Amino acid sequence: MSFYQPQTYTNVTEILVKAEVQKQTANFNADWAEHMSIHEVIAYALNRLPSRYATSQEGFYRLKQLVEQKIGPQIQAVVAQALKVVNDQPTRLTTPLRPLEEIAAEEEIAKLALDALSV
Repeated sequence: MSFYQPQTYTNVTEILVKAEVQKQTANFNADWAEHMSIHEVIAYALNRLPSRYATSQEGFYRLKQLVEQKIGPQIQAVVAQALKVVNDQPTRLTTPLRPLEEIAAEEEIAKLALDALSV
């Protein structure tokens, strides 16, 4: 029997930023989504705010309260700025990030293929 439990953690700031983006975009029209990437808005905001991680439910709720009190207005302002900056950018084509598991599986397949060639 193993006593090891994988560590899990949550970025409280990320959850609050996502909620603020939803709040600020709730009344946006439908074609807004066609030319703006919500992921870019969230990433822009998160890159300008401090990360705050919790590893337990109790810690999460305490930290969430603390973050809301200390930087809640900053989160609102940074999300508003992110929406403006991303909206002002011309529509551009980007390739979304792929899941790490998918990339790791492709690497493993490539290694096996190389090993088969070198035999």
